[in-house]
Amino acid sequence: MESGTWEAFRAVCRQTYAFDPQTDGELVGAERLGLGEGAWRDVWTRFAEAPRRYPKLPALLRRANPKSATAPGGLFVTNKSNARFPQDNEALETELRDALRALSTLTPAAAARRIIELEAQHDERRAWVWAELGAAPLALALRFLSTLAETSRQPVSGSTPNEMANSYTATGWRADEATLDCLSAVRSVEDVEAVHCALRAVYLPWLEQSALRFQSLVKTHPLPTSQTCSATAEKPEAGCVILFADGLRYDTGQKFKSAMTSRGWKISERWQWVALPSVTPTAKPAVSPIADALTASTEGEEFRPLVAGTNDLLTTYRFRALMQERGFQILANNETGDATGAAWTEIGDLDSYGHEQGWKLARRVGEVIDEMIERLAALIAAGWQKIRIVTDHGWLLMPGSLPKTEMPHFLAETRWGRCAALKVTSMVETQIVPWHWSADVRIAVAPGISVFKNGLEYAHGGLSLQECVAIEFTVTSDRAIAPQATITGFEWVGLRCRVRVAGETKNLRVGLRTKAADASTSIAAPKEASIDKPTSLVVEDDSLEGTAAIVVLIGEGDVVIAKQATTVGE
Repeated sequence: MESGTWEAFRAVCRQTYAFDPQTDGELVGAERLGLGEGAWRDVWTRFAEAPRRYPKLPALLRRANPKSATAPGGLFVTNKSNARFPQDNEALETELRDALRALSTLTPAAAARRIIELEAQHDERRAWVWAELGAAPLALALRFLSTLAETSRQPVSGSTPNEMANSYTATGWRADEATLDCLSAVRSVEDVEAVHCALRAVYLPWLEQSALRFQSLVKTHPLPTSQTCSATAEKPEAGCVILFADGLRYDTGQKFKSAMTSRGWKISERWQWVALPSVTPTAKPAVSPIADALTASTEGEEFRPLVAGTNDLLTTYRFRALMQERGFQILANNETGDATGAAWTEIGDLDSYGHEQGWKLARRVGEVIDEMIERLAALIAAGWQKIRIVTDHGWLLMPGSLPKTEMPHFLAETRWGRCAALKVTSMVETQIVPWHWSADVRIAVAPGISVFKNGLEYAHGGLSLQECVAIEFTVTSDRAIAPQATITGFEWVGLRCRVRVAGETKNLRVGLRTKAADASTSIAAPKEASIDKPTSLVVEDDSLEGTAAIVVLIGEGDVVIAKQATTVGE
């Protein structure tokens, strides 16, 4: 500042804030800010409203932290100054981390009570500026741990499998959802370890108890098979596309439902039992329109059924060929097809992520749901009047690995993580269920939530509500068939993107987003599409140069008609 301006500024600071920036210096200012007394309350409020705009203040506050900010014997004091200094929040995170690790020494009931006590102590920290800055991950995770603790106090109840499933779909699934949310909230090795301790103390025994109860009921109330509930030929329905989502567990299905509801789509849902064992080669054909055209061998090779009449193993190629013979279009994940006909398409990587990444699947759930919403929006925009969303199975997830049960290789024709197709002469002590496609094939299922292989954090194929209760949605649309318009190309000149569009562009707009189906991620104001000249979009924030983005063609109701990936300023 010029001398006169600087002196005027000093005078205002002295009069309003009792602070001279020249003689007192930045550390005194930071201390006053942290204490937040008098006029400094408004200064703190300004900082707390948008803390990321002031990236150097946290370091200053750390240097200026007065001894009075920390109370002897603990930091939970009536003076709120401890909410304003980063090292005090860090001390509380350390206390919470140690408390979560200590849960491993408690009984499940005592661990649940302790989690609820910790939530009462730490919940206020989620409103602190440090949570906004990502410095309170355990306080954030504790919200979900508390939900898990409350839910796990009530075992999934019922005297039949159906009653247990109704109890699970009413409230029990929230324990699974809370576990995924909790895992996705933490990143550092120390925080991940603490959360894993808490989950194994509370979630693991709840899962085990529910699975054992469910398995005991299935012994006297068997789940449906192709013999007890014969499939009928499903005729193609004009205007209906079947969207198959691999491994859409019930709780992730509920997250998906919330995302669909927020778009204003008309949704109905139901649950059904999966085909046993709960693995894709068995269960995916069972929810397909060609289920009536399948039979089985007496070996259950790789849990795959056979094509009736030819006894050929059902491969991906034969599956698609049968579907096309029935009149269903097979759509790749970027195709929308002829919306006046019927179709089958597939999406979702939940199952593959689970097998590859174990508990880290929790971090990918939101990403997969975003992709599914984007796909659904494209199908609706293309004019499909009904979309049936089906899945094949759920799964179990336990950080640190699921418990192990022995199942020697020589007893089984096929052995996977939670199930094994037994040889005809094999005798085992584990529970046996008939294969969905042939009662002559005996399937051994691992007891409780255990697995037949070492080190698995993610598995399916056994008997648990998480694996066997499958959700199904039907989304209906009154939307007319969308205009046939496409993005033919684009070019960047600095931070200006010129987009070329072809086709019917009436009521269409062009935009730039970081997530195609999420309007809140727009990085340039959308403009009306034109076929006469390129549509020019300007990214005003130059810090976004080099960021991955998506050029989108937007129809009525904010539905994405077409998209192309790009890089800002490329």
